[in-house]
Amino acid sequence: MTRMRRPARSSRRPPVHGRSGPAGWQILLICTALSTGVGTGPAWGLSSADGAAPVAESDVVECGKREAIASAIARLDSARATGTPLNELIRQLAEIEKRMLELQPATGRTCRNDLSIVGLGERFDPIREALVSERRHQEVSRKSWPEQVKQAVLDKRVEIGMTREQVTAAWGEPRNVATTPITRQEQWTYPGPTYLYFTDGVVATIARSRRPSD
Repeated sequence: MTRMRRPARSSRRPPVHGRSGPAGWQILLICTALSTGVGTGPAWGLSSADGAAPVAESDVVECGKREAIASAIARLDSARATGTPLNELIRQLAEIEKRMLELQPATGRTCRNDLSIVGLGERFDPIREALVSERRHQEVSRKSWPEQVKQAVLDKRVEIGMTREQVTAAWGEPRNVATTPITRQEQWTYPGPTYLYFTDGVVATIARSRRPSD
């Protein structure tokens, strides 16, 4: 009788579904999730709580600077109301103006509207103009000039007989200073154009040129 031969056993062992199988897939899934979530870290941006577009870290810093300036403007306005000396107010004014000039227009787009450069300027400019005017008034009042000259300077008017100092106090520095070749008078040019001619250090003539459209 012929014996039937048993099939040879394979050397390969069937996979054993133990703890090592599922753990490997879990590790793979975790690694994949971590690799896809790298871009949400602080180096790439800060995600907003409502799921909106990420906010750049540079914008966060810029908004902080603008909030600090807004607080400084509010303190300056309060200091004016409490009678703080003008010199101290002018010091605070200069500090705020310096910080505003350092703002970066290209950033801060995600800040509140009232923290925009225009918004801060709308709050700051009226205070600055009032303080500059007050300082100018005090400086002119201390001069030994005739009262009518003081008033003209405060009104930003130039009159015959004014000195160079008085003209500068009223209109600021001229665009150009020259000497006329014939009369040898000193000629100051202002926008308009307006020409002031000085003789012996005082205004002798005021000449205004009309534009073609006048």
